[in-house]
Amino acid sequence: MKNILVISTSLRPDSNSERLAREFARGAREAGSPVELITLREKTIQFCVGCMACLKRSKCSIQDDANPIIEKMRSADVICF
Repeated sequence: MKNILVISTSLRPDSNSERLAREFARGAREAGSPVELITLREKTIQFCVGCMACLKRSKCSIQDDANPIIEKMRSADVICF
């Protein structure tokens, strides 16, 4: 069983991309895998400022929604964008 993270990057709710992400997640759940679906349009993610903290600390210095998503990506076996 694979731990699956689905990340929807569509800015529009109920877009074709959003529907595909939901269907992928549904199919993976039906196959018995744990799935988490994240929609980026609901998140605050700032641009990189080039401070290189991520290379030194393995974590971005910007306090936004990116760090929790990155942690989920690290623990996932499969990532679907």
